[in-house]
Amino acid sequence: PEYNHGYSPALKNALDYVGKEWQGKPAAFIGYGSTNGSRSISQIRQVASSLGLVDPNAVIEIRDIFKRNKDDNFEANEFEVKGLAALVVKLQKYHIA
Repeated sequence: PEYNHGYSPALKNALDYVGKEWQGKPAAFIGYGSTNGSRSISQIRQVASSLGLVDPNAVIEIRDIFKRNKDDNFEANEFEVKGLAALVVKLQKYHIA
């Protein structure tokens, strides 16, 4: 989620805590928020790069989540389902044995 134009402090803390373990691993980014998470994704990608994560450009920005999640049941639309499938394919190219 996007908080004040950035990623959550808990996410940054978690990445810093296990930074060495993340080196060389592929990362995907899924965001939501007032700008679909685009600003937080942009910032956390920089952090991920500094930690040595591989960025295969696997990104999903969920639009209108607050309008679509009024009853606490989120259902992805066709665009998001296709995006998730493409994201998984990108991550699988970097499979680490």
